Amino acid sequence: MRQRGLGDGVDACALGATGRESPAELAANPAVRDRVEALRLAAGTLMGLGDVSDRNYPKMTLISPPRHGGTVAARSFIPRVVHESIGVLAAVTAATACVLPGTVAHAMAGPSATDEAEATLSIEHPSGAFDVRLGWEPGDPTRITRSALVRTARALMAGDLYVPLGVWNPSMKETNR
Repeated sequence: MRQRGLGDGVDACALGATGRESPAELAANPAVRDRVEALRLAAGTLMGLGDVSDRNYPKMTLISPPRHGGTVAARSFIPRVVHESIGVLAAVTAATACVLPGTVAHAMAGPSATDEAEATLSIEHPSGAFDVRLGWEPGDPTRITRSALVRTARALMAGDLYVPLGVWNPSMKETNR
């Protein structure tokens, strides 16, 4: 665990999950929920936060290999509710863990995550992916120098419109109305 309130992620398989479950599936799995909560309480003590049973931190993130070309996949618990996507801070924390040697996320992301002094890391989550751009001191990924978030709106609609030639003829020049 690295920061107050957030850790570097837990191997989903170590807690009896695949990391590919939907939020509803994780919420309906008391064995996984109980393991996550027990780990969260122990982490709070180890992080010097004391008894965190009534607090909303530390937040827990299950990490697993990506399925859709991302860097890693993540499922976040805040603290006992599974996030429908991923929060900004959890995405940055997961991305940071991907470049820190010795973390679960780094092992799953592979060495290519730290080949350069910056990278865009794609964190897969239940409703898509969140891209995080990180920069670090050359040769020292433990010294993060910047993070930037790539947020885009998802498409609301796509389709085709068929208009009869009697209504619109593409060969006709547009006239003033």
